[in-house]
Amino acid sequence: MILVDSSVWIDYFRGKARPHTDTLDGLLGSEPLAIGDLILTEVLQGFGSEREFNQARNLLTSLEVVELGGKLVAIQAARNFRRLRSLGITVRKTIDTVIATRCIVSDYTLLHNDRDFDAFEAHLGLRCLRGDGAIEEELERLELPIRIETRARPTRSGRRTAAGSGRAEGAGS
Repeated sequence: MILVDSSVWIDYFRGKARPHTDTLDGLLGSEPLAIGDLILTEVLQGFGSEREFNQARNLLTSLEVVELGGKLVAIQAARNFRRLRSLGITVRKTIDTVIATRCIVSDYTLLHNDRDFDAFEAHLGLRCLRGDGAIEEELERLELPIRIETRARPTRSGRRTAAGSGRAEGAGS
């Protein structure tokens, strides 16, 4: 399961073409994705119009919604924070510690664009999808099954693209 962080979703909904949003675009509809309950809150609170809020809510709640916290994760997150601090690393946001810990405990892979997760990957075993656009190699590196479909699917802009091509049909050259 791949859990997608708000750092990716926010750029995705803003229409930013970045490696991590391109990776997300390639994974939607072809890989099992999850969103954390608190990530869902972070993303949805940023929408100004009711229409955009409802469109995003419909997409995001079609994914598996994972409870990020709970007693055991909260305690382990505190341990992880303390471990990193003992190595001279201070994580800027508690929520990132909780997200990373949930992924470690539940064996999820994290797709993100937030440097706070780097320490969890380097020192605590967090598995991350780098979002460098090379989806197949990343999934193979993480030993996840490759199920990238080649059928056309809607993109963020509503245009259709062949999955994995990264190019919207009808887009100018």
